[in-house]
Amino acid sequence: MFQLYISEKGEVLITPAGDRREYPLLGLVREYTRCFQPVFQHARWQKQVPSPQEAWGALGEFTVSVEGNQGFPDDSSAEGYKIVHDRGYTTTTAQIIKAIPKEFANEEGYWLWLEYLAVHGAVNTWLFPKERLGGRPKYLTPKERYLKTSLQLPGCDMWASATMAFFGVLLNRDSLNVDAKKMAGLLMHTYREEVFRFRTRQATIEILVTANDKKKDITHLYRAKGLLPLLWTEILWAIENDKYAAFCNICGSAFHLTKPYKRKAYLCSKKCIKEKKIKNAGGLEVWREKNKIAKRKSRERLESGIRLRKRGFGQ
Repeated sequence: MFQLYISEKGEVLITPAGDRREYPLLGLVREYTRCFQPVFQHARWQKQVPSPQEAWGALGEFTVSVEGNQGFPDDSSAEGYKIVHDRGYTTTTAQIIKAIPKEFANEEGYWLWLEYLAVHGAVNTWLFPKERLGGRPKYLTPKERYLKTSLQLPGCDMWASATMAFFGVLLNRDSLNVDAKKMAGLLMHTYREEVFRFRTRQATIEILVTANDKKKDITHLYRAKGLLPLLWTEILWAIENDKYAAFCNICGSAFHLTKPYKRKAYLCSKKCIKEKKIKNAGGLEVWREKNKIAKRKSRERLESGIRLRKRGFGQ
């Protein structure tokens, strides 16, 4: 059983083996999206669904990054290892999504890929800052974004068109003339919310009152048999506590976003900031040369200031 502690200060994961891992907020989502991002990019370039092996490989990398080698064997083929994984869908969704190619319908790797798309969409749709049309505060909160797009309640932005589209799929009525691209988006939106509810029901929750430096705080303790339910509970916690997130423009990882919410580039770490500078400079060698010149000029300005102070100027 995995245990995930989440508070304002960050997260702590306890693995079934008893190992302790400390993460920033949305730490599992960050690791998961980092591992799947190369597969995601390759699929976009090739304009085709990734192979089951690619999906299993990405999930294996995620498992190893969290649990270590004990989480995934050296022979990481789907046949050689049965990961703790349930398809993230219910009977209702299985009936609705008829757009799935028949050759993939019974392939677990394909459902792993669909779940990644659901996670990716959840971050973009619910957690990424979106400006409010008039009024304050300037940005809609994650809770507002979730309530605005949830298909559970009639009257939301997508409910009416989604209902028409879904009945059209179920009844095989082409007369509704629903755009194919829009239909795919609506189906994926439904699947995303279905997975969200399905996964979070697989985790139990306990509310703890903790004290650190004489200051009390509330910590949520989530328990689950696998990592994927805990990953979705991070998204649930972020929605409930109005924590924003974005995808890094360099590595593709999702990360907890603090102010400023609107940026020229979204970068998750110092490493990605450096890679962005190298990319903007036109390559590593060009960046190194520019860095040398900048340091030399800075040193010359510093030495010039020291000489002026010795002569009695600038005091």
